[in-house]
Amino acid sequence: MFCSDGKRSFVFEKVDSTESLANAGFIRGPNPPPSMVDANLLLGLVWVGCGLVVLAAASMIAFFGRPDLHVHYDDSVDPAYVSRRAGTTALLMGVALVAYGGYQAAYGFNATLFGGLLLSLLVLSKLTTKFATGWGYEE
Repeated sequence: MFCSDGKRSFVFEKVDSTESLANAGFIRGPNPPPSMVDANLLLGLVWVGCGLVVLAAASMIAFFGRPDLHVHYDDSVDPAYVSRRAGTTALLMGVALVAYGGYQAAYGFNATLFGGLLLSLLVLSKLTTKFATGWGYEE
């Protein structure tokens, strides 16, 4: 607020009308704006979607004998071995993603579970890479 001479004034005018208060946002109107979708629900669905993508690729490796789909697959290793080992660890990764996504969509974010998800994905990713290159394979 400014006075007529241009200096700041800390005296406010008294408002008599509740209509001007409602227009200023201090009083809710009869129809509040519709509520937004919870971010946890959206993020949970994203995690579930990512898990389904991982499960699709992992099931092709594990159940249909397609170890060549793995980026680190070594042709000198038995395809059945890679399908069993790398496919199973990839399936575990997909199940972990879907389970965490379902939890977040239903109950919200949990930092401990999120950290556990990241750690398990890191460990399982390293394991599936080692299995695809022949780690533990004996001819």
